[in-house]
Amino acid sequence: GAATSRTEDGRNIVTGVPLLVIDDECDYGSIDTRIGAIDEFGNPDPEHDPTIINSLVRKILYKFEKSVYLGYTATPFANIFIHEAARTTEEGDDLFPRNFITCLPSPTNYIGPSRVFGIDEDYDPEEDEEVDLPLVREVTDHADTMSLKETHGWMPPKHRIDHIPRYNGENTVPPSLREALHCFILSCAARKARGQTTAHNSMLIHIPRYTAVQERIKDQIEEEIGAIRRRLDGGDSTSVEQLLTILKRLWDEDYRIVTEQFHQEEFPLMAWTLIEPYIHTVVKTIQIRHITGYSTDILDYDAYHETGINLIVIGGDKLSRGLTLEGLTIGYFLRPTRMYDTLMQMGRWFGYRPGYLDLCRLYTRPDIIDWYRKIAHADEELRREFNHMTLVGGTPIDYGFRVRVHPELAVTSPIKMRNASKVSYSYSACVNVTTVFHRDNANIERNYARFVKLLEMLDRSGANKTSNPERRRSNGFNKKWKGSTLWENVESDIVIEFLKGISTYPSAIRVNGNRMGDYIEHANRNGFLIRWSVVVLSGKGAIFKIPVLGEHSTNVRGWDKTIPENQQDTYPTFTVKTVMSPPDETIDLTDEEYDLAFDLSLAYFRTSGDEAKGIKEPERPYGDYIREKRNNQRGLLLIYPLDPKWIKPADGVGLPLIGLTLSFPKIPKEYDTNVTYVVNNTELQQEFG
Repeated sequence: GAATSRTEDGRNIVTGVPLLVIDDECDYGSIDTRIGAIDEFGNPDPEHDPTIINSLVRKILYKFEKSVYLGYTATPFANIFIHEAARTTEEGDDLFPRNFITCLPSPTNYIGPSRVFGIDEDYDPEEDEEVDLPLVREVTDHADTMSLKETHGWMPPKHRIDHIPRYNGENTVPPSLREALHCFILSCAARKARGQTTAHNSMLIHIPRYTAVQERIKDQIEEEIGAIRRRLDGGDSTSVEQLLTILKRLWDEDYRIVTEQFHQEEFPLMAWTLIEPYIHTVVKTIQIRHITGYSTDILDYDAYHETGINLIVIGGDKLSRGLTLEGLTIGYFLRPTRMYDTLMQMGRWFGYRPGYLDLCRLYTRPDIIDWYRKIAHADEELRREFNHMTLVGGTPIDYGFRVRVHPELAVTSPIKMRNASKVSYSYSACVNVTTVFHRDNANIERNYARFVKLLEMLDRSGANKTSNPERRRSNGFNKKWKGSTLWENVESDIVIEFLKGISTYPSAIRVNGNRMGDYIEHANRNGFLIRWSVVVLSGKGAIFKIPVLGEHSTNVRGWDKTIPENQQDTYPTFTVKTVMSPPDETIDLTDEEYDLAFDLSLAYFRTSGDEAKGIKEPERPYGDYIREKRNNQRGLLLIYPLDPKWIKPADGVGLPLIGLTLSFPKIPKEYDTNVTYVVNNTELQQEFG
């Protein structure tokens, strides 16, 4: 039975009864977000005063001789950011998950970010169609411009508590929100038409910052829904007809097309005549709630279990994590106050959507889509690392380091976002791919000149040069890179000089020429990354006469679909989903490295639950394992000259854009050097909200 005893340091503890604490959503309330747990030398401060929930959970655990803390979360970033050495006299150890992190395989019917944004380890721009579910819609009319510093418009990123939302000077919602509201009406009606008559439906409108501003937007939405209700109730036939025509057009031009793309019995294609009868009932029953951090407005779904409730919820970053939005079909997200909070709030939109996934829509800004895709990609990488860690018997402490220095995840730390001035990360085992390009002539010309200079240096260097390189692998994966040129055994100085001279887009976190050059210099001092393979890849685009290479077919990469076509002419940048074709990352591997990486990829595939989701067995190694097994004295630089005609409008200079991919091997933690760069808060705000 239970007893108490005194420890050497004079604490009373419970013995004889072990304690199990289970913490759901453990990345949220129980994280100590107060600065100062660790001093600048990496030592814990025993007198540190943690945030209240964190402190109380730890004190309970500390009271027992034997205790286990088990946390569940969909987003483990914050837990991994806990410093493994953090410890205080009062609370004992912090809650770093030091023993294990296990990824529960998601069921096949779970819709995660990777399904929505088409994050696929094997996505190949040369071969594949884009695999995104066609559910994301862009919001570009919420402010006068797309600048993050914009202060004018309906809901600009920068606004004060006294902001009055006006669209084109009118006290009304912008067209994108009106369309999202129409979508909500259609989705509710379609679910009823499918026989899901008692199902709850929710729409979340996520407006950052001030509750007073959210209240004004609630008034506008009430007016918008009220106007539709009045038209249907007592409007003249012409006005009703006009409204139904708008809804029918949205149904035919959006909903029917999306449902068709799914090709699944679960999502039957329905004619407008089946939807129209339910429109009036749905509009009559829509309720609108404003939820704040202090809200007493409870979402009482149970009271409507016989009929289902159609609910529009307006809230901001204070929407409590415990708040469940049932049947969430439509999400409308604007720029957040902090990146980490958006990750949390947008997480609600993912989940199970049985029988109505094709009726869901996510409305948000293009930059949030782009950022979320990067985070989702990083999240997938992380999950593979966890699974690999389990396979090889590693511990989270080895991996905590990897997350904290991961170029994209480094900025998701809730504490970092409060006091970020230094961001520190490593490129070990990373692949860095250009996705954003300058479109102005000066930058295009400068980068092309640097590229030509690199080719001339490679030719003079005496490095082994191969045209049309070919690889035949023991697992039957054979590839010839026709029209491409490979240089092997290139000295790192040549690569560093090229990277430091090329102009990368300022907001690109990973693909920053100077930072990558610095990282390689640091690694060289410890004997890593001293030799490089450099490949200039050819594609299916226009042929250019390039010095050293002669006639060269450029690569075709189109605009990333997240940029609306009608805005592409005025965008200062050109964005692609990726420039790299995944097989290219295997080009420099020795046969032994290739086989080891392939065996690990197969082992991962067989234990990951991917097969059940219909994912095919890999034909070649996954990128993570390529980088793990490549000799760490070698790096790989892939260069993709891009056909300029795909940039709208075709730019005056007509020179290829230079796309880069750098594949870094895994460098042992004790020798790895973090790249630390100082950013001011304005820069951080711009980049990470």
